[in-house]
Amino acid sequence: IAKDPGNRHLQRQLIGLGGAHISTIDAFCREPVKANFAALGLPASTRIADEAELRPLCEKVMGDLIDEFYLKYADTSRGPEAFSLLWGNPFADLCDSLTPSKNDADLIPAFLTLYDRLLSFPEEIERLQNEAHELRYASEAHPFDFFATRHGRILREWTAEFARHGVHVMEEAIELIANDEKAQKAYAAAFGADLDFCRRLADVRTYDEAYYLFASYQNERLGVLRNPDSPFITAKEMRTDLVDDIKSMRDTYFRDAGEIIREQMSVTAVLCGVLYEFLSEYDRRILSEKRNRGICDFTDNRRYLLQLLENRDHTPSPMALEYRERFDEVYIDEYQDVDEMQDTIFT
Repeated sequence: IAKDPGNRHLQRQLIGLGGAHISTIDAFCREPVKANFAALGLPASTRIADEAELRPLCEKVMGDLIDEFYLKYADTSRGPEAFSLLWGNPFADLCDSLTPSKNDADLIPAFLTLYDRLLSFPEEIERLQNEAHELRYASEAHPFDFFATRHGRILREWTAEFARHGVHVMEEAIELIANDEKAQKAYAAAFGADLDFCRRLADVRTYDEAYYLFASYQNERLGVLRNPDSPFITAKEMRTDLVDDIKSMRDTYFRDAGEIIREQMSVTAVLCGVLYEFLSEYDRRILSEKRNRGICDFTDNRRYLLQLLENRDHTPSPMALEYRERFDEVYIDEYQDVDEMQDTIFT
């Protein structure tokens, strides 16, 4: 304003600043929750607890539940021995998949981290059940094509983009050596083979087509070209980078045939279902413990606020409509850092 005192927009902003509601996101969420404790079934004295108070409580509830679920999914007909209880136990398989070190001390932090991560989504723990249903449905499709699944479509698009990029790179590399007979003799065969691979990759329609194409890829050796000029060095480096990327894609995304992926998706669906049941029960117990103690955390506040802002069918509640009328504009610093739960609240 000092530099542009006649700017009416800045003047209006300055006038409105005094009546602006300025707070952190957590403080913004806290106010309506505090005013609606009764509607949420919370004690009026509910307060925000710190990490030193919450962590031991969360770990105790989680630890007790882990012990219960080991027994819940155990096949007791095999006998009471520890290994008999773990054999064919889906919950034990879930624990092994979360802690490759097989160290039980890592289980509680692993489950708590997963729980906290899921609460950053509007669907919360239901996201797991949705994922389990989708994985099961996809794995039972006949014929099965991983590229036809939601996860596989992402890989298919990425693979097609990679193939187009590879065609462009190799065509440019071939052009760089086109006018030199020695460079042609040393590099043309290998360059041509890689160009053909990328063109064939661009034409694949199913995951298994791409899998077998990657499995058959051969990195042809380049011939010797003594004292190459700069363009030929560039062409060689372009081809080397592409070959490295092809090998990386093969070893990372096309290591297994489609049938193996189908089996893995079926197993993952079971584990997602077990994890959903486990974390749903943990959620019920930890929220009950917090209510009994009259405490909550900032994540709970966001969850409670979303309950107030949405009807059961996820349409805006009367409170949400009231807030829309109350606030003409909302400015959030570093908005790219908000999670999906927070984004849902503000949109």
